[in-house]
Amino acid sequence: MAWEPKDPWGGSGQDPLDEALRKAQDQLTRLVPSRGFKSIIYIVLAVLALWQSVFIVAPDEQGLVKRFGDIVREVESGPH
Repeated sequence: MAWEPKDPWGGSGQDPLDEALRKAQDQLTRLVPSRGFKSIIYIVLAVLALWQSVFIVAPDEQGLVKRFGDIVREVESGPH
């Protein structure tokens, strides 16, 4: 039985995941300035700072804000 390079299901031959990753990479290169690596580091640091600064307290809970192990204040439920 000879191998035929054609796709028996009529596909385009390109992997959809590869195409999606290529599109995401193109969008990221348009978003990040041409300075490259330094800009990416700044974006990652900004996202990490935001991630560490925001917290959400569940509706049936109260939150305690601590600084160096001492309780600074209590917060009610919701985003902070």
